[in-house]
Amino acid sequence: MKRLNWNNAIYYGEVFGFVFAWAVGLVVALSHSGNDSSAPEANKVVSAGAAGLPLD
Repeated sequence: MKRLNWNNAIYYGEVFGFVFAWAVGLVVALSHSGNDSSAPEANKVVSAGAAGLPLD
C-alpha cells in the first residue's frame, strides 16, 4: 500500500471537500426547487405612496 504523505493528503482532502460541497449544494437546490404555496409570489408589483396624506 502506498504511504500517504502531506501532498496526497491535501489533494484527497481538496477532492473530498469539493465533492462534498457539490453534493450538499445539489441537495439544497433540489429541496428548494418545488413550488411552496406558503411562499409569497414574486411576480406581484407593489407601489408605495403617500396614501392620501398631504405633502405640505
